[in-house]
Amino acid sequence: MIAGERILRLFGSQGLAALMMLFLLILTFLGTLEQTEHGLYQVQKKYFESWFLIHHLGSVPIPLPGGLLCMIIFSVNLMVGGIIRLRVSRRNFGNFIIHVGIAVMMAAGLVKMVASDEGHLTLWENQQSSEYISHHKWELVVFETGQDAVVEYRIGENRWKNTNGTALVSAQPGTADRNPRGLPFGLELTGALTNCRPMPAGPRWQPDSPAVDGWALMKLDLEAENERNTPGLLVRMQPTADQDATAQQALLWGRQNYPWTFEVQDRTFAMVLRKVRHSMPFSIRLDNFEKV
Repeated sequence: MIAGERILRLFGSQGLAALMMLFLLILTFLGTLEQTEHGLYQVQKKYFESWFLIHHLGSVPIPLPGGLLCMIIFSVNLMVGGIIRLRVSRRNFGNFIIHVGIAVMMAAGLVKMVASDEGHLTLWENQQSSEYISHHKWELVVFETGQDAVVEYRIGENRWKNTNGTALVSAQPGTADRNPRGLPFGLELTGALTNCRPMPAGPRWQPDSPAVDGWALMKLDLEAENERNTPGLLVRMQPTADQDATAQQALLWGRQNYPWTFEVQDRTFAMVLRKVRHSMPFSIRLDNFEKV
C-alpha cells in the first residue's frame, strides 16, 4: 500500500507535470526551428510521434524524450493528479471539468495518430469517386488486366522501405483471405529510394540503381514538403510454377504515367507504384464549381 501510494504521488505530482510541460516546450521550440529546413511532416515524425530522439546542437548530440512519451506521461499525470486523487467539491469542480476536458483532448489526439488515415480527393465537374488518396504513404499495387472486376493486391511501403531509404524484401502479394489461390509469381523488391527520378543511364553520372532498358534511378535530396518526394525501386518478378523461367525486372517510379505490364502463364498483369488509396462507404460527386 505504501509503495502504491508513493507511485500515485509521483505520477500525480505537480513537479512531474511541470517537467513534462518543459520538455514539450523544448520540443516545440526545436521542432519549429527545424521545420524551416525539413518540413512539417518530417519534424512531426521526429519530435512529436517518437519515444526518444537525438537532437544535434552543432556537433553535440543531445538525447531527448519524444513528444509521444511526454504526452503519455503527462496524460497519466493528469488522470492521477487531476482526476483520481482530486477530492471533488463545489470549490474545485471547475478544475475537475478542465482536467477531464484536457484528458479527452489527449485521448482524441492519440486515436487520431494511431487510427486515422489522411488524404485528399480531387474531382472535376461531373466526376464521381469513392476513394481518397493519401498525402504521404505509398504502396505497390499488382492486378490482372482484362478482368471484369479488378482485384488489387497491395504491398505497403513498410514492406519495402526502411528508415535509410533502401530495402530488400521478398514478397508473395496477397493474403489468404484476399487472394486464396495466390498469384503465379513471386516478387523481389530492392533498392527503394525515398526521393528519386529516372534518368537515361550514361557515363556522365553515377546511377543509384541497376540500369534496366537503358534507364536508372537518380537519388535526390529529400524535399522539405514530404508530398514532393517521389520514391522508386527495382522489381524482379519470378514465375513460381517454373523456376527455370527467365525472371523479369523493371524500375518503378511513383510518378510514371503507365504501369509496368508482364505476362505469366498466358495472363497479363500490371504493377504500379502509387499513393495509398482508401475506400469510402459512399461516393462524392462534383456537380458544379463556380469561382466567386
